[in-house]
Amino acid sequence: MVILGAVMPGQVGRWWMWLLVLVGIAAWVWRAMGEGSIVIQLLDDGGALRLSVKGQSVEIDEEVAPGYEHWCELQRVPVGMGGGHMAHFSLQVRTKGGRTLGFRQMGGNDAAGWPTRKGRLPDGPDVFTTVNILGLQHVLAERQAAAAAGS
Repeated sequence: MVILGAVMPGQVGRWWMWLLVLVGIAAWVWRAMGEGSIVIQLLDDGGALRLSVKGQSVEIDEEVAPGYEHWCELQRVPVGMGGGHMAHFSLQVRTKGGRTLGFRQMGGNDAAGWPTRKGRLPDGPDVFTTVNILGLQHVLAERQAAAAAGS
């Protein structure tokens, strides 16, 4: 309707009405995106690795226990939707407090060197969607290798 309002302003209504609607929708989307976002950080706390997850409805800050689990499920995409595969990455870490935190990400057409298996990380209160799961796994792998070399 905004495009029609710009092309045929007399047929659709006043231009400023459509501008107000467009600004209102943009403000609503901006607010909704902000409420649903979280910040995931790996922090070096004097040799100990801390995982911080903060958002509107979550605040976790715990020390990470050694080891983690990661895998990828490759799902076949129908030809009508482009064909190929869609990768679903899952990563689980445990904290020294006994909590299991999960992270997942969807994207790509290959496993990016991750082990593959069936099943993705299910929804849950301690499962978060992230945009850089490969970087998160890389940091955890580096820390684990450094700890093993220091032992």
